[in-house]
Amino acid sequence: MKKYGILIVIFLLLAAGYGLYLQHGNALQDTGDREEEKGHYPVTISNYTSSGEAKDYIFTRRPQRVAVDRSNNLEILLALGLSDRISMVSVRHGNESYEEMEAAYGEEMAKIPGIHNTTYEDFDMETVLASQPELIMGWQSTFGKSRLRSTGWWNEKGINTYISPSANSILERRTVDDESQFIDDVGRIFDKKEQTDAMIGEIRKEIKRVREETEGKPAPRVVVMELLGKDISNYSDRTTAGNMVTELGGRMLLDSRRIGREDLLEADPDVIFVVYLESRDKERVLDFFRKPEVSSMKAVQGNRIYFLQLDNIYCPGVRTIKGLKLIRDGMYPELKGKS
Repeated sequence: MKKYGILIVIFLLLAAGYGLYLQHGNALQDTGDREEEKGHYPVTISNYTSSGEAKDYIFTRRPQRVAVDRSNNLEILLALGLSDRISMVSVRHGNESYEEMEAAYGEEMAKIPGIHNTTYEDFDMETVLASQPELIMGWQSTFGKSRLRSTGWWNEKGINTYISPSANSILERRTVDDESQFIDDVGRIFDKKEQTDAMIGEIRKEIKRVREETEGKPAPRVVVMELLGKDISNYSDRTTAGNMVTELGGRMLLDSRRIGREDLLEADPDVIFVVYLESRDKERVLDFFRKPEVSSMKAVQGNRIYFLQLDNIYCPGVRTIKGLKLIRDGMYPELKGKS
């Protein structure tokens, strides 16, 4: 019995020592974070409630645990080296943008709990609450009744929320500047301004360079569209994609949200960009433009039909620069490959 008593004491001492190690280790990490953050916080971020009303959110430190919905929010955290802050994530799998993220940030993504098998349905109130987030990043739709409840419900529990401004129906007109604001907001929330300033600088530099190199040239006449069953969705100059076109010197031809073949034929654009979600959608697009009734258009005759993957032009975040370059290459083939 005496022998067992000694073993129990040794075990308790070892356990206590391990607990002290964890405690001091966490304290040292927290101290390191606070030393690094000294002078930056508190930070006030102007954002939105789930009902679309403007609201200021205060961050007193860099969020330690973040629940992330949608790929634009995931990708910017990966780009900023913040995968260790992600407590759970919901993102669309299997499309080109996800594969590109895996190629660029595979090791970091592997550290995120459930990244490869979490669906949108898994990102529910109970699961997110169990992940103990300090911040939830999502779209306006993230905080709907069928998913996470309102932003106010979470804010009352001391959990900050951040809604991507250009998602859903928050803004009537979406611009490249809105994406720069999103990047800047995340940089300020996580004290990564040096990196996010560089991202924004690259976007502005690209727009300025293209404007300078195409000065005096006729503005390309452009339509940005998406095939949705029998309908054609039009991306006007009130969308991020349309604003990218105009920022680069192009002219958007159509304004309605839904258009028909007759509208396309009447507009007769020089360039058509077609938005798609997954690679398998491309063949249906090609079939559409092979039809005799649309094959007479300038863009078809000149072989100037270009694809735009949705994530590069809708809430693109850090992909804004890629979206701009894809549109640049379509409008000005002579600039393709230049950076």
